[in-house]
Amino acid sequence: MKMFTRGQRVTGAAEAAVFLDVPDTAPRLVAPNPAQLMWMEELREFLRAPHVRLDDVQHVMSVYLDYCTRWHAQREPQRWNPNTTINALGVALGDLVRGQRPDLRWAVVEDSMPTALALVTEGGEPVVSPLDDVAYCWMNRELTWMADYVARFAPREAADLPRRRGLVFRTVGV
Repeated sequence: MKMFTRGQRVTGAAEAAVFLDVPDTAPRLVAPNPAQLMWMEELREFLRAPHVRLDDVQHVMSVYLDYCTRWHAQREPQRWNPNTTINALGVALGDLVRGQRPDLRWAVVEDSMPTALALVTEGGEPVVSPLDDVAYCWMNRELTWMADYVARFAPREAADLPRRRGLVFRTVGV
């Protein structure tokens, strides 16, 4: 599930974003509707357990490591469909970024199937797509990337933010 389809693919921990020219038919980002907000809350609930703190990147990363390594350890015919797990981890990761960047809000790519979520600025500029990034890292067996991801998209200083005027970007791996 990718928010945007144009641009070159970049891999590796040092590069988390690919900057793209705005396509003529740029997707419209809208606020999540009540059903989508409920879906996001159900995804958070999927991860909740007495020992799991969804407000701590190390805890979320340990849940990701557990699920991801067990999934990859299975032979393909025996693997479960990881979409719910990936989406739940993506929402948790986005919440961690939002926890440090109160200027960001969740947005939905209008008319997307399946639902595509992004974190956007108050002005509506997309910043990051955590669900896509979890899916990319999961499928590529990238394991210890979440702390760097949160630090990259929720830096302590506003000057450290990855920005490009007149461009939108999607994240494609970390």
